[in-house]
Amino acid sequence: MIEGKELSYKAENRSLYSVYADGEKIAQFTLKGSEEKTPLLGARRPILDKIDLFAEPLFEVTVIAPKGAVIKVNGKTVSSDDMSKGVPVALAEAEYFPNDEARTMISLRLGKLFAEPTVSVESADGAIKYGIEFFEDSYTYSAEKSYVSYQKNAYYGATN
Repeated sequence: MIEGKELSYKAENRSLYSVYADGEKIAQFTLKGSEEKTPLLGARRPILDKIDLFAEPLFEVTVIAPKGAVIKVNGKTVSSDDMSKGVPVALAEAEYFPNDEARTMISLRLGKLFAEPTVSVESADGAIKYGIEFFEDSYTYSAEKSYVSYQKNAYYGATN
């Protein structure tokens, strides 16, 4: 979106600024005064109030993860509200799973993003970090292969 482009900004007024990439307006932000005062002038210190982006998102991403797992995108945990929007996906390897609940993965569409994300998936207790496969044709990040492998190892360990 902005890689290799010249960035500039313009103050529209004291609190509104526009950001440009090669002369094309890509965002604007508004500042507001905080309760904190600057030591030198005693004026209210400005803080970010609002950002408006005018560029189009580039990536529509899907994550496939075990039900109940913790999904992190760019280091931030996906909220339980967003997780509840995941669509159940049943795995074919039924023999390795003692109950139907363990076989369930979720497919979660993250919506449109401005940059390719970093995705990680781990068990709810954080003890297992699942490997992630990336499928470029569909922008899907999947922990399915790693999860199945872990379940197979657990199954064979329990039956020996």
